[in-house]
Amino acid sequence: MKDFLEQLFEFDYVANQKWIDAIEEQDLTSFSEIRRQMCHIINVNHLWVNRLHEKVAISEDWDDLPFYSWRKLTEENFQLTMDFLGNESLDKIVNYTTSEGEDQQKHAKTILYHMVQHATHHRAIINKLLSINQFNPIELNFIHLND
Repeated sequence: MKDFLEQLFEFDYVANQKWIDAIEEQDLTSFSEIRRQMCHIINVNHLWVNRLHEKVAISEDWDDLPFYSWRKLTEENFQLTMDFLGNESLDKIVNYTTSEGEDQQKHAKTILYHMVQHATHHRAIINKLLSINQFNPIELNFIHLND
């Protein structure tokens, strides 16, 4: 399962980079809802990876991030996630406080899978926003990246 999660996070990293490229190439960095969704992906990955490492996150779910930081933060999130996958048990119980202030605990593998699913969901929203506003959506499927 660890190998599969590593593949998922490699895909997730590439997908985020491709969405950032598309947003930049189509000059959409100030399109408020697209920007909001991409910042949310980056922020939530940051929150979860810090919870996995038992550290305090420096951003909240919906914080606006300057465009120039998106690639760097995406890279940092990816590296911290891969570090966790390389050094920790997927069965590790992670205690954390939700954004709503509730104390929770989950297995690391559950959190990791949620992280990928969450990002995929929000990239789909971005693609829908691109389509309905006559911009070019991104064609990227996990199956094609892993042939």
